[in-house]
Amino acid sequence: MAIIYELWAIENYKTLEVLREKLKKDKMKAKISDQEQTFGCLHMLYMMWVFVGLFSSQWICFLGIVLMSMFGVSLKGKSWNFIDSVITICLILFAILNTYHWHIDLGQLLLNYFKS
Repeated sequence: MAIIYELWAIENYKTLEVLREKLKKDKMKAKISDQEQTFGCLHMLYMMWVFVGLFSSQWICFLGIVLMSMFGVSLKGKSWNFIDSVITICLILFAILNTYHWHIDLGQLLLNYFKS
């Protein structure tokens, strides 16, 4: 579902920008369409899933997604949205493949990198 969400975000960039602008102007009086409400709910579920992923064995991948989301607030634009979504899809696919096939211990690998 997260990959589908990211692909949708690439395809519907203008819808995302309209929603962001509506919410910036006046959060209490903004008239939000049904499609925008659905997107908002999906976005909240997606972010909850990402934060739960921080407690999994693939926490480094999910930390990367969270950090890109934080930087994405200041780096707006269609090109950043595309780059962010592609990198996020790659991180999600890596986390899935690493969990079920490769079993690379990313935490230990990171510790070994900083020890040497």
